[in-house]
Amino acid sequence: MQHYPLARNYCGVEHAAVLEHIVASTALKIPHLADGPTLIDVTLETNNLTRGWNIRCPLGYLGALDAEESQDFPDLEQLRTMHVTTTATVEIVDGMLDIAVNLGLGPWQVPRNNAGGPVLAPGMGVLLATETTHDVSAEQLTQMDTCSFFVSLTLMGETFVASAEDCVLGTAPAPAHVANLLRHAVEGGQTLFARAYAADGLIAVDVPEPGSAEFFEPPVPALAPRARIIPEPPAADGTWQALIQPADAASPVPQGTRPFPQITHPTSASTAPLDTAAMTEHARARGVDVAVLAGVVAGLGGEPELTWRPLPLPQAAGRYSSESARVSARRKASGKAKRHRKPGRGRKD
Repeated sequence: MQHYPLARNYCGVEHAAVLEHIVASTALKIPHLADGPTLIDVTLETNNLTRGWNIRCPLGYLGALDAEESQDFPDLEQLRTMHVTTTATVEIVDGMLDIAVNLGLGPWQVPRNNAGGPVLAPGMGVLLATETTHDVSAEQLTQMDTCSFFVSLTLMGETFVASAEDCVLGTAPAPAHVANLLRHAVEGGQTLFARAYAADGLIAVDVPEPGSAEFFEPPVPALAPRARIIPEPPAADGTWQALIQPADAASPVPQGTRPFPQITHPTSASTAPLDTAAMTEHARARGVDVAVLAGVVAGLGGEPELTWRPLPLPQAAGRYSSESARVSARRKASGKAKRHRKPGRGRKD
């Protein structure tokens, strides 16, 4: 049968349950019992007749928890198919045997999730600064049950980050020996885990003390999925909420007259000044009477700067510089064709 180890202590504090039903013959066999309290390893085995637990040590049965006493530890019910391992202290007080089993606190006995790697041994509690994370709100932390769970530890400088259920729960200064353990784990490609305890909106991570003889716990078997650690965020009620001030988002309303820009239409003709001297020489070269043209221009009226332009000459034979010239040539050609039309090919009357 598989063994499930309970935490030896909770942030350095042990919580033991004193047995009412003990087996004195087995307890008195423990060596050096008369010299003082003796710490021994024990195993809790389920008792299906009483619905309690039998406490066994290497020498035999030390005692038992009946059904009524077992009700104080409801989380142990999910471990009925396993052997729960822990420690017990046996001593003689005022001539009476006293057996105290280290069972811990009920809500913190069994973590709600499973560890995905080596687990650090307990011994010293480190309180997380939960205000450094945006994954979990203050309302969710307040709604968290009193429970225990495993967190993964990641080193960032001299601070470690604790995460669970894909959420960052908070940060805390890493003690020197814990930082060294995390660095060695990263070099070996491993992720270290630790037990964490939640109560009253606070979360504490249990790490080894600097002078601990053991830095790691025995392997903890995986259990079936249990209740969530972090409560679900509150559902939205469909109400819109303004997160900015209207004055910061809206510009002031325009007041007074608004100037409108004047629309200017581009002119198609060139505004460059005309070279009248060149035009005059061009007209004389064609045999045009410049004085007559100047008189015509002067008779048009309007602006005195008005000038005339000569029509361009064809650049090659058969080419014309204007549409009217081409139309005239077409008409002349059509007339010649009519004069040379052969008899008998015309229209019949």
